[in-house]
Amino acid sequence: MIEPHSIEYSPSNEDGLAYVYFSYGQHEYFTLARTPEEEPVIYLERNDQSLALESNNVSCTLSGNTVVFTMGEDIQQALQVGPVVEVLVNLDDRHLPEFRRALAAIFSVARSSQGAEHPGR
Repeated sequence: MIEPHSIEYSPSNEDGLAYVYFSYGQHEYFTLARTPEEEPVIYLERNDQSLALESNNVSCTLSGNTVVFTMGEDIQQALQVGPVVEVLVNLDDRHLPEFRRALAAIFSVARSSQGAEHPGR
């Protein structure tokens, strides 16, 4: 399980980008992003742009303080991860709703085209 020391997220930043960014270890990170109005696919990256791709072959489930990302084979190979990536999300009740909105904005395309699960269920 990834236990990030920082989490950044936005359902829509100043450029319209929805993203979640988990920083862990010394220089390790995992991020998912999408511009809902422009991009039909989710951008995923781990630790470096060389470990990145665009794909909708991912779903997420947020349960309690854990978000579980289930990755398709294309993502597993490109990011060099297993089929499931679990991330501990220690956000208080004031920040959790916006984090959920960020996930919903990112995964809205995946839900409609790939049947990804709704964040927060």
